[in-house]
Amino acid sequence: MPEKPQGIMVEKTNKNVIVIDTNVLINDPGAIAELRKGGNLLVIPWTVIMELDKLKKTPGIKFEVQEAIREIDKLREANDPTLIIERGTNFSGLKLDKDVPDHQIIATLNHVLYHFARKHDRYNGYDKVKMVTNDYTVKILARETAQQGKLSVEPYLKTRAEIKHKDLVIATLNVKSEEVKTEDKAKAIYSFQAKGPFKKILNGEAIVAYSDFDPFIGKTEEWKEQFAAVRQGDKFAIINPNIEASGIRAKHNGNKNWAQMIALHYLLDYTVDCIFLQGGAGTGKTLIALAAGLEHKKSGTYSQIIISRPTVPLDVDQQTGFLPGDIRQKMNPWLLPIFQNLTVILKNGKRKMSLVKDVQGNTTEDASSILDQNGITIQSLDFIRGATFSNAFIIVDEAQNLTRHQIKTIITRVGEGSKVVFTGDLSQIDNRHLDRNSSGLAYAIQHMKGNSIVGVVNFKETLRSRIASFAEKVL
Repeated sequence: MPEKPQGIMVEKTNKNVIVIDTNVLINDPGAIAELRKGGNLLVIPWTVIMELDKLKKTPGIKFEVQEAIREIDKLREANDPTLIIERGTNFSGLKLDKDVPDHQIIATLNHVLYHFARKHDRYNGYDKVKMVTNDYTVKILARETAQQGKLSVEPYLKTRAEIKHKDLVIATLNVKSEEVKTEDKAKAIYSFQAKGPFKKILNGEAIVAYSDFDPFIGKTEEWKEQFAAVRQGDKFAIINPNIEASGIRAKHNGNKNWAQMIALHYLLDYTVDCIFLQGGAGTGKTLIALAAGLEHKKSGTYSQIIISRPTVPLDVDQQTGFLPGDIRQKMNPWLLPIFQNLTVILKNGKRKMSLVKDVQGNTTEDASSILDQNGITIQSLDFIRGATFSNAFIIVDEAQNLTRHQIKTIITRVGEGSKVVFTGDLSQIDNRHLDRNSSGLAYAIQHMKGNSIVGVVNFKETLRSRIASFAEKVL
């Protein structure tokens, strides 16, 4: 880059050239408007347009892709000067594969940097070039490419939500027995005032109490973790330790599982409309969500149970649209954990299950009949996002694979008298366009917690087996 003549001040414009990656548009089509604010020039590489075209019918993300394409088309139709679709590439000096899309995007960035450094044409009059991407490999390649001109490489910040350790830990506070008020001893309903250190707990948030009060026997001589409680306005409601749904109770190797207990409270409380259950594999998230749904269906609180999950295949070319059969058959590979948990609940409650014979003549449980008998409907995520459901208990499993835009769309489609439950594990993200900080699940937790109609629980205890618990801790 030519040296700046001595003694001449270059006036800053606070406007930048922003080169965008495909994953940003999939995560949030609104990035097209957001990144152009303040007079920035948004550059969309030709390769990004080609990738969007290939993804426009992909289940799970087709709405975002099509919305991004529509917005780009609208701006191009209007000849908006703040948007450029850049066909140029510059592989000079780059040891990259010209057939790899990510490498093509880097070559476009290199082309932009070359013209920016020489103040050519439409890239003149800006302070610097920014590469905005949520892809770690693209970030590395972009930084290594910046041989000419000014370049900063950044994630798309608007959809990022840093979930810190303290956000996932259930607070423990001391509660003296004399502070506990009896509201209905027969039903073990107790409460205490939200004052002093308790005021820092957000409305709707739960705590575990270290106390000399036991909900079953009253005052005790021993101080220990005695109960869990949820803040409800100016008081805390103590959760009945025996809380259960469809015969499923909170447990872990004979000890109290506070996370499950709190989750059951949120799931069974009809005043809580949206619940986020986050935690590792085998911690019981999906199991208790299903159990609560069946409990509500039996009591008539909700007329239907709707279950879905993002269909994110490990093989990018594997899509539900190409699988044989109806929606249930298409979703079967992704819904196996749902069937397994449902079977556990029904057997635990000693409910009768439909049996069929397989091709070898062995008697097996008929998944479709089990779903029908219990009022459970399997829906694709795309269908849920396009409809409004009233009086429904909705479970969205594997929610860590949702984008910010997707999770917002689902929540805003929840109708009157419905409850939506998101279960997921932020350490197990399969969507290659997302990471822990850009996942819609993390974003929604961070922005919605602290409201009495929202429940957030982090699970830690693995329940599958001793070896599963050990592996979860050390591997």
